Amino acid sequence: MSKERFVIVQKPNWQLVVMSVGWLGKRLVDGIYGDILETIFYFGGIVWAYEEVARGANWFRRGLGIVVLSVLLYGIFININS
Repeated sequence: MSKERFVIVQKPNWQLVVMSVGWLGKRLVDGIYGDILETIFYFGGIVWAYEEVARGANWFRRGLGIVVLSVLLYGIFININS
């Protein structure tokens, strides 16, 4: 049995910073600027989730990427159809 590093938490990368700025901005601003910030949130989240699925340090991180990617895509689908 190989010993795989089990990293759960690490220093935030640029995708999470972009996602956080978009999330916080959407809560503070309405209208077209709020929509732009929401798009920034989804962009950062999808890029982060894809990176975790493709290059995650272990099975937990890859699984987390799949879950987050699924939730974000569902959120986009709901927003488009509402």
